[in-house]
Amino acid sequence: ILLDSLLQESYLFLKTIKTRILRRGMGQKKKKENEAPAEVDCGRHNFSEKERDVLRTDLLRWYDGNARSLPWRTIARTETDLDKRGYSVLVSEIMLQQTQVATVIDYFNRWIEKWPSTVELSGASLEEINQAWSGLGYYSRGRRLWEGARHVESELSGRMPRTREDLLKLSGVGKYTASAVASIAYGQKVGVVDGNVLRVLSRLRGIAAEIDNSKVVEHMWTLADTIIDPDRPGDFNQSMMELGATVCTPKAPSCSDCPLKSICLARKLNATTIVDIEDGCFRCSKSNINCADGVLNYPRKAKKQASREETTLVLALSKTGPEGQIHYAIQQRPASGLLANLWELLTVPLPSPPTANNNQQQVDEKQAVENYLEERKIVHNKLQKKGVVNHVFSHINMSYVV
Repeated sequence: ILLDSLLQESYLFLKTIKTRILRRGMGQKKKKENEAPAEVDCGRHNFSEKERDVLRTDLLRWYDGNARSLPWRTIARTETDLDKRGYSVLVSEIMLQQTQVATVIDYFNRWIEKWPSTVELSGASLEEINQAWSGLGYYSRGRRLWEGARHVESELSGRMPRTREDLLKLSGVGKYTASAVASIAYGQKVGVVDGNVLRVLSRLRGIAAEIDNSKVVEHMWTLADTIIDPDRPGDFNQSMMELGATVCTPKAPSCSDCPLKSICLARKLNATTIVDIEDGCFRCSKSNINCADGVLNYPRKAKKQASREETTLVLALSKTGPEGQIHYAIQQRPASGLLANLWELLTVPLPSPPTANNNQQQVDEKQAVENYLEERKIVHNKLQKKGVVNHVFSHINMSYVV
């Protein structure tokens, strides 16, 4: 009986061990099935040492003979006060976000004349900032620039940060802006990645994966930091951006005038060379390539999300003063969000999208206005609909019903 009991316990123990082993094996198999396949790297998307030398030498030679004369470049080259130099470059970089160079020049000159350093800018009011920024759009940029100047004066004793890492601590300063200021104003050996540089690098290295993919962006930053010229980092970064802005343009690149055509993989793309592109390489993304498009295959952008439609009612309420002057009712927008802190006529957002029935839409608009005025106990008369003003923001198609 004792022997039978021992045998039974041994059997149960071994059965338990076998079950655990089987389960573990099945779990590992399932885990492997769920794991993403290892990325294939064809080796085409980095620069060899020889290519880096060609890139630096030929690009800087081209830049020295073709760079546009711009006021912030002159200051970066001639200003001996390091704090003013860094501040001026920062102002230019913030203004150039989402705005063309030709538009920025006059704004930059007026800004620097009025506020030549963080000392003067930090003493300005937000109203003055918004007034000076009027017409450039994206007003939050001006506010963050002002906030950064106040931080420099109050927390850093007026000393501009000198490195990418420290510049990133300023309000509204991202990796690109921090890298641009650190390299151009202070000679830090760091690369930059903006829209122009993304386009140039994607064409030089034949990267057809979607350019806003996080892995692609990370690779671009690695490339930019790797190819930076150690002796002239600021000029090198500006030359990359200059090339993208004037030669390696989005729709009509001047490939025959490009100083880097000898190392450009996109320019060599044809029915023969496409055969050599690795099918499984994520960065190659061969399925996205059409030989007939040539260099225009690069960069590959993800489809933009459709802008949302919004309607806002605008009330231009006015009254006549004792001397005949007309006063309008205005309000300040919230401190965050669209057009933050700006002043505007009274506005009433429509809670629901406009209806296809025009008569019903007018009834909804009138009701929304009356509710707004009644809640605020505003006495009025002669309320009339004057028309609609359409305005496109980066992500909103806005209809202002006046």
